[in-house]
Amino acid sequence: MSARVASALTNATFTNELNRVRDTATEEEALEQTMAVSSAAAGAGLSVLYLAWLLRGSVLLTTMLTSLPAWRFVDPLPVMGKLDDEEDEDGESIESIVADSGGNTA
Repeated sequence: MSARVASALTNATFTNELNRVRDTATEEEALEQTMAVSSAAAGAGLSVLYLAWLLRGSVLLTTMLTSLPAWRFVDPLPVMGKLDDEEDEDGESIESIVADSGGNTA
């Protein structure tokens, strides 16, 4: 049996076939490694783009919220009603001052 093994290893056709199988396996391994690296790079790139999109969206939302008027969330009627009820130190209200100044200039 050992003569058969020695004979097979010295046969050029068998050796060439083994070399071809080895080269094919090496090429497939390189292809798999390239695909794995490409997939990882694509995933990382998409993650970075997604985070940038989220940050951009939050910046747009923040800008929109800061451009809204501050009184939008406050009902101005109770505030204005309080101002009408207040009187100056001398007992005159804002309404009476406006009415007096309008009557004096005419």
